[in-house]
Amino acid sequence: MILKKVFDLENEPNLILDDSYIENIKEGNKKYKLLRGEIIQANGRCLKCNSTNISKNGIYEKTVRLTKLNDSQVKIILSVQRYTCNCEDCRINFTPEVSFIEKKKRISKQIHRQVFIDMVTPISSKQVARQNNISINVVQRDMKEFKSYNIVNKRNLPRVLCVDEFNGVKHHKAKMNFIIVDAEKRTVKDILANRFKNSLISYFNGYTLEARENVEYFVTDFYDSYIDIAEKTFPNAKIVIDRFHIKRLLVVNLKNKRIEIMKKFSKHHFPYKVLKKFRYLLYKNFYEINIKYKKYRYYEEFKNEYDVLNYMLSLNKELEETYWAYQDFIEAFDSKDEKMLEEIINRDYSHVSDEVNKTFNTYKKYQEYVINAIKYPYSNGLVEGMNTKIKLLKRTGYGYRNFQNFRLRIMIMFNLVKFVEDEQRKEKRIRDYHKKAS
Repeated sequence: MILKKVFDLENEPNLILDDSYIENIKEGNKKYKLLRGEIIQANGRCLKCNSTNISKNGIYEKTVRLTKLNDSQVKIILSVQRYTCNCEDCRINFTPEVSFIEKKKRISKQIHRQVFIDMVTPISSKQVARQNNISINVVQRDMKEFKSYNIVNKRNLPRVLCVDEFNGVKHHKAKMNFIIVDAEKRTVKDILANRFKNSLISYFNGYTLEARENVEYFVTDFYDSYIDIAEKTFPNAKIVIDRFHIKRLLVVNLKNKRIEIMKKFSKHHFPYKVLKKFRYLLYKNFYEINIKYKKYRYYEEFKNEYDVLNYMLSLNKELEETYWAYQDFIEAFDSKDEKMLEEIINRDYSHVSDEVNKTFNTYKKYQEYVINAIKYPYSNGLVEGMNTKIKLLKRTGYGYRNFQNFRLRIMIMFNLVKFVEDEQRKEKRIRDYHKKAS
């Protein structure tokens, strides 16, 4: 009875485990614990006619793998009792049923469940197999079983749709794969092999009009094709440009201008050293610049951060203009002041560098969608986090050649999280129950 509690098999009336028998076995480099048990028909009734007129009909043995015990693999040798029904209308031969293992299989359902729990983490399939002491083929079969639960419903689209691309498996001359995310449920809706405009339009048009009308917010970056697709396929959607990508354009402008000025000086010159060492001050919000006295070793000329910033801006007029354009935009953006942001976007920046002028022309082109970024609380932060995890999965698996397998693994990793959390909560409740009972 103790072992049944340990392995969560208390609801198996037909299973009897020998609590007095635990043997440590070593075969080469492999070590495992060996248990013994038997499977009998506890209620003494026929499975088909429910009659008690049954007789024993021989015994056969099979070895079944259970979950780990104290980081040791566990195997159990089961003596399975066969039975024959003696009723004239029945006459069937049967073996007792147990729920912890499927018929004709020798790996418990607990291990299969643990495989899915492990596949939620970004580790390779080989590592999952190694952790559970099973073959890679078993892991791949378990993955394929998930396909039936992962059919994309073409009558349903999320209210908040986030899209992005990532460097996955090259397919049909496409370097980037396309990811579609439900921002509210925090799950992956689908993964596509490429991000070609015609392919994406054809894909989204495959959904019903009612499903496309259900999309209220479409979150993307500045990629023209994505914005054009949203305008053509989602009639009710408000397009929201991701906040990170909006700020990033000006940050890159400021960075490029700083590097351009640095290259005009030798590495040993004072301006070069200042622009490199104190570059973080250029990206810091102006109202956060510290005016309190601070001693700078090797830079006695400076008394505080404000002195350093003034010196850097004095080195070049275009750097100064780029800096103040950046600061004005960030102030309006962070304060979510729509009127102020609109006024800053529509200013004349022809006197500033061509790069900054190009950036603000992009803001003007998509002005409505940029303002939507501060009007609505949606961004692609969730998708960027998913992309980071996908890169980790790809790296731990040393790359993937088959797009369908890669797609399936991603869907498992992000869409089975809720299932795993429920299973972990269930296991915790069982452990707490056993602690109280003991």
